[in-house]
Amino acid sequence: MIGRDYHSLKPIEQSNVTVGVSYDPVALTTNSGVALLKDAVTQAAVKACADADRSSPPDQTCIQNAVDQAQPQVARVVAQARGRLNG
Repeated sequence: MIGRDYHSLKPIEQSNVTVGVSYDPVALTTNSGVALLKDAVTQAAVKACADADRSSPPDQTCIQNAVDQAQPQVARVVAQARGRLNG
C-alpha cells in the first residue's frame, strides 16, 4: 500500500506488470516500422495498466509511465537493427 484515495479512503497499491512486445528487427530499419513498434508499446501499456487495476478504465498516468519506461528498450532495439543494416 502506498497511500489512500482522497475521496473513498480505499488503499492505493502499487503493482508491477511486465508485458512483452514482439517486433520484426528488419522493420525497425524504417520509420514506419519504428512507428508500428511504438504503437505496439502503447497498446501493451494500455493492456498492462488495465490488468493492473481491473476496477476502472486504464489510467492515463499509468499508461504514460509505462510507455516512458519502455523508451530506452525501444531506442536500443532500433539502434541495434539500424546498426546491423549499416554495419
